[in-house]
Amino acid sequence: MYEIIDNFLPESEFKEMKEWASAQSYPSQQDWYPYLTNDENISIKKPSVGRDIHFFKENKMVDKSIVHFQKKIFDMLNKKDGDTDPNKKVHYTEFKSHLYKYGYGSGILMHKDHSTKSDATRYGIPFYLNDEWNANWGGELIVYESNEPKDIIMPKRNRLAIVNGNYHKVSPNLNQVIDRLTLQTFIVKKDK
Repeated sequence: MYEIIDNFLPESEFKEMKEWASAQSYPSQQDWYPYLTNDENISIKKPSVGRDIHFFKENKMVDKSIVHFQKKIFDMLNKKDGDTDPNKKVHYTEFKSHLYKYGYGSGILMHKDHSTKSDATRYGIPFYLNDEWNANWGGELIVYESNEPKDIIMPKRNRLAIVNGNYHKVSPNLNQVIDRLTLQTFIVKKDK
């Protein structure tokens, strides 16, 4: 299952989010699972990653735009799953975001986001922060069904994609000057 939501944030909130993201550092290329960037006779560069921002942990006041963003996703997923009762406790075992910066040549090979818990659903939710993106620059999210490409999702400004259960990959960024910027959120929700 996957879903695309364009213009996820109002313009003022998007600008605030982009401003916040631009002020963050990308200190390292985290330890990626090898299958995400290496396969037989294939190797692509890893994206750089900013620090973790956990929804259920105390965050700095400078992170207020990201916490607001995470709250919007939290409310949206609860509504989609029919969990609208404010007194009902929804069990999340993971809810965190990272900034990903895909420099020239970086991407992620085909994989499936999954939870190690059999009674849980894992969502991978990229939110695209570039003001513009050209189709010739690569960097598309490609969603697969039965090992065949089902859809190609451009990293369009203010676009949110929700991927749950599909194999997918991020094609390498082909632009030598402009990085592809994504706020990547991962959520693990305990199934009912």
